[in-house]
Amino acid sequence: MRKKLLIFMGSVLLGISMIVWMNRPVTDVAEVYLLETGFKGCVWIYYNQPNAKSLEIINKEITYRIPDNGVLHTSSPADFGNLGWHKIQAFYVDKQGNRKVEIPFDMHNYGSINGNNHPISQSSWVLFDSSKDFCQ
Repeated sequence: MRKKLLIFMGSVLLGISMIVWMNRPVTDVAEVYLLETGFKGCVWIYYNQPNAKSLEIINKEITYRIPDNGVLHTSSPADFGNLGWHKIQAFYVDKQGNRKVEIPFDMHNYGSINGNNHPISQSSWVLFDSSKDFCQ
């Protein structure tokens, strides 16, 4: 009986350890979305766009400054940074771009990368509206 209990407890501990290990960030670089105060709706990011600004990693952050219309064009590829598991944050900002309020994680929903196997058509979406499930 005692041997079975030790095997059970060991299995539970191993399972918990594996879950924690698998959910750890692979990188310490975070994605940060900056939106004007009160923004609600879909954010679309279009990658590999000619003449658009490239994304940068500054202070361990890839910052997406989202315009009022919710559409951001970047010359960077969709896999910029090859982040794997990583931290994602979003903030409302004032007119000067200063971070004011962090948007709770349950208030945004992340979509997939679309692209039809053509780099210029690659896009992704993030929904900042908890009353909806996805962007169309």
